[in-house]
Amino acid sequence: MDFGWLQIAVVAVAVAARLLAGGRLHDATVTTYGVPLVLLFGPLALAGQHAPILAHPVLIAADVCVLVAALLFPDFGESGRYQIPLLTVLRGEPALASGNRIAPAFLAVGALALTGYLILLAALWIVIALS
Repeated sequence: MDFGWLQIAVVAVAVAARLLAGGRLHDATVTTYGVPLVLLFGPLALAGQHAPILAHPVLIAADVCVLVAALLFPDFGESGRYQIPLLTVLRGEPALASGNRIAPAFLAVGALALTGYLILLAALWIVIALS
């Protein structure tokens, strides 16, 4: 099974999710013409083209982690409010006040998913290199 098109779809959804939050990370991405997104998501899209069958479970786990991170990792706005892309999808307003008790949970889960994605991406490329 060719995972190339699936990876392109996952990257497109992750990019769209990150662009839903209108904070400083969004502004930096737009200002640099998307270079941070290419550096972060490009290796995943490329891995889908080159991954052997042995690496498919790792690839799927990386997909899940990148989507969770893209939807839950907050962006920070000018007023110190958390801008969470998932909240834009669910209720049309991405902002949570910085004093909100649930906001740090979004940050923790998003950061954990981002860390998991980076670890899985490294493992994926090691498997690709060894095959």
